[in-house]
Amino acid sequence: MARSSREDAARTWEAILDAATHAFGSQGYSAVSLEGVANSVGVTRGALYNRYPNKRTLFEAVLERVMSSVRDRVEAAVAPGASEMEQLRYGATEFVRASVEPVTCQIMLIDAPAVLGWSRWRELDAQHSRRGLAEGLLELSRDGQLDPSSVDAAAALLSGALNEAALWATEQPELDHALEQIDRNFARMLDALVTAS
Repeated sequence: MARSSREDAARTWEAILDAATHAFGSQGYSAVSLEGVANSVGVTRGALYNRYPNKRTLFEAVLERVMSSVRDRVEAAVAPGASEMEQLRYGATEFVRASVEPVTCQIMLIDAPAVLGWSRWRELDAQHSRRGLAEGLLELSRDGQLDPSSVDAAAALLSGALNEAALWATEQPELDHALEQIDRNFARMLDALVTAS
């Protein structure tokens, strides 16, 4: 394939993922059709089916893209020179702020567990979100601030709490106030984990 053709194909697939992200995020999984996504980008249904044979495979590609974007935001939020505790707090704050955005929340926290099943969703969550938490907690354990045997359990606990907190925040009448409460309580949980070790 010529370079220009490869670049055109890459742009087309990027446009498909953009359209699918918008559709899944604004309409919810059950209301989206592959034909509708194909039509919105101006590609044939056959071309779309060639790469994504069913709606679930397209949804999973969109989910991984969304999770990667959230992970990138979390990593970018960490201030250079910050302590490990501060990095975990900044990362948690940014994770929740990214997760409450309507498109992200609908795809990542509402539809994904139901569409992919808990096992696959947790596997992807571990690769993207929980991994960063675990790495930060591992650093705390290396510094003697956390029992090394507690790292995996603490990562699962904090990751689950942040996912649930993001869902809770979207239901509150004052989002900014809810986010402040989450920030404060996450800091207390993290302090308690470190103090308890």
